[in-house]
Amino acid sequence: MNLLDSHLGETVHSKEAISKNKNNKKTPERFKLICRILHRCILHFAKKYDSDINIIQSTSKLISTTILQINQKHVSCKDAIKIRKSTKSILGEKSYITQNARTTKTSLTNTHAISANSPNIYLSGAAISQAVEVIRTRLTWNVFVAHADAYLNINSWSSNQPWSNFARIFTSQRVLDQKPNGTYIIPFFSGREASGHWHLIVIEKRRHFCEGWHVDSLGKTLDNADLQSKLRQAFLPGRGRFVWNFPSSVMQTECECGPRTIIAMHLIDKHIASGLSTEEAVTEATLSNIAADSYDSAEIRLEAALLLDSYTGRSNARLRRPSLRPTGQSKRRRIQSGEGFNINAAADIIDLA
Repeated sequence: MNLLDSHLGETVHSKEAISKNKNNKKTPERFKLICRILHRCILHFAKKYDSDINIIQSTSKLISTTILQINQKHVSCKDAIKIRKSTKSILGEKSYITQNARTTKTSLTNTHAISANSPNIYLSGAAISQAVEVIRTRLTWNVFVAHADAYLNINSWSSNQPWSNFARIFTSQRVLDQKPNGTYIIPFFSGREASGHWHLIVIEKRRHFCEGWHVDSLGKTLDNADLQSKLRQAFLPGRGRFVWNFPSSVMQTECECGPRTIIAMHLIDKHIASGLSTEEAVTEATLSNIAADSYDSAEIRLEAALLLDSYTGRSNARLRRPSLRPTGQSKRRRIQSGEGFNINAAADIIDLA
C-alpha cells in the first residue's frame, strides 16, 4: 500500500478517481498493476492463513522481498551499462566485457559467472553447460555445439554404434536425422575431475572431406590416437579424407582453460556468422592476434563471466544465417556447404531445442 501511495502522490484518491471518470480518462496502467499484485498476493495467502494479521504480514514480506530483488537486478543492469560504455575489450567489438574484473565482480549474479571471474579456480562442467546453452540461443546456421559431457559420450562410443548414438551430444534433431555438412564445436575435458583441463575440438564436415582443429590454451596437440580415430569414424566413415590442424594459441597464465574454451566457442560462432570461414574463425579463437605481453587473463575471465551471467534458463534458439563477404574476398566467403535454409522445415524450428 505504501508503494501504491507513493505512485499516487498526495492527492485524495477518491477525488482523483471521480475527476478522471468525469473526464473519461483511464486510470494509469501502473496503478492497476500495483492493485492487481496486491489483490493476487492477498488471495494467495488467504488460502494458507485464517488470521488477517498473518495474511497482511506474509503479503508485505513477499512484496518487500520482490522489490528488493528487482532493485538489485536493476542496479546490476545499470552497472553493466556503465561498464560497457567505459571499457574496450581486447577481443574486439560486440564484446561482453564491460569493466575490469575488480569492479564488476560484485555485480555478477550467476554462481558460475562468479567462479569464472575468480582467478585460480577450475571451471566446472555445469558452468560450461550454461555457456553452451547461452551460445545455442543465437547459434549460426550449420554450426552445432556439443554439451559439456560430450567427452563421456565420445569415450564410451565405438565405431560399430550408429551415428545417432554419437550425435546426441549436439542436442539437435537435425544433426541426428540428417548429419548435415557444417561446423561442429566440441568442448572437451581431459584429466582428473578436480584438476583437469578444458580444450576445444572443431570439425568442419563436408561431403567427402573433414577438417579438424584443436584449440588448446596450453598449446598441446591432440595426441590421443584413439580419440582422433573415433572422431574420424563418426564424421567420415568409409572413404574420405580427414585432416587435423593444431594452431598455436596464446598461452594461459592462470587456470583459465574453462573461460578460454567458452570464449573460443563464442568467437568461432560469431566470426562464422560474420562471413569468415571455419579456419579463419578458429584462428580468431586462438587469440593469436593478441601479443603475449598484452594478454590479460582477468579480462578473459570477465568476458566468460559476463556471457555466463546472461544465462536465463530458457533455450529459445534464434538461428542466424552467416553473412557473405563482398565479391573479391573469395577466401572469406568460403562458408560451410550444406542444405539450403528452409524456414518452414520443422527440423529448423526444433534444432538446438
